[in-house]
Amino acid sequence: MLSFVDIDREHDLAYILLRPELRGRRGAVARSVRVAEDIVLDLDGNGRLIGIELLNASARLDVHALETGTREIIVGVKEAAEMLGVEKSNFVRDHANKPDFPAPVAELASGRFWLRSTIEQYVEAKKNPRVRGRDTMDRGEAMLQVVEDVYQDGKDLVRGWRLLEHARDSLRRGGAEELKRYFERCLHDPKGQRMHAMLTRKGRKTLESEYPRFLAAYKSRP
Repeated sequence: MLSFVDIDREHDLAYILLRPELRGRRGAVARSVRVAEDIVLDLDGNGRLIGIELLNASARLDVHALETGTREIIVGVKEAAEMLGVEKSNFVRDHANKPDFPAPVAELASGRFWLRSTIEQYVEAKKNPRVRGRDTMDRGEAMLQVVEDVYQDGKDLVRGWRLLEHARDSLRRGGAEELKRYFERCLHDPKGQRMHAMLTRKGRKTLESEYPRFLAAYKSRP
């Protein structure tokens, strides 16, 4: 589906307007719902999705490659099924409901919505399982284990922490290289630095304290 995407690199924000004809029209958004730490959905008076705001956009999009403008960046069930070359009903049963399928950025009564790039990467991985398989299951899984150790050690202190979910998405999207980029963005992000200070005060593991182990996993070879 055609959407208008507005990128704010300075603040790491992206706004995806699913109905470009409403751009600039006042009163179109009836309510906004925060469905995750970094996702806000704008809905119209009938509960239909109008826009998606990503508050930590670089964790989900390549914001440096994207430009503000109209593009096909979001897909629903129908479009995702077409991308995989399957019937809509089979798509939900055989793909969308499986744990290895990309998580939707929005899930409403009217349907589920994904970033097109995550579906494209899923399709590519299905076509070439051996290309990504060894890197993802060997080096990538070892890197992910480091992230999970930090998450498990501190999740009771951080309500709604999606560190592990975002790390898994990064690994799924681009293997070990994408996971490393995500990890290092977290290290330099102001919010991540505040998280580090809080976890350190409580004597918990942090991304910073486990970075040498993460790098050792990254530098290992399948």
